[in-house]
Amino acid sequence: MEEIESLKEEIRDLTKYLSGVPEKFGTHGEFSDVLDTLKRLQEELNERMAGKKYVCCGGYVVSNVDGDEHYISAFRLVRLYNLNPRECILIDHNDPHNFLGQDFTGLTFLYPRRDGNYTL
Repeated sequence: MEEIESLKEEIRDLTKYLSGVPEKFGTHGEFSDVLDTLKRLQEELNERMAGKKYVCCGGYVVSNVDGDEHYISAFRLVRLYNLNPRECILIDHNDPHNFLGQDFTGLTFLYPRRDGNYTL
């Protein structure tokens, strides 16, 4: 999962850098090299996303049992739902922007449940 996060960070950095392309690049060749790198990184990220079935979204939930508010992390959801972590994308409440533009078509989104029922 750290490798995926590293790739996403590299893609974000390159995308931000490209926002000033006209001022930063004097030749078409330099610009093409950066675009090629960005494309390669996006393809690599897409390959790493292959085989994913679930998007586990951590968040707060008020328990029916004790009435208290609890934070359930994305990784905790994997354990509660008894899932294989390799089939999951983990998103905690403070990092949904890391997945902007990512295609989650066909994936099942899972969230903390107030009733505590974590069966699929």
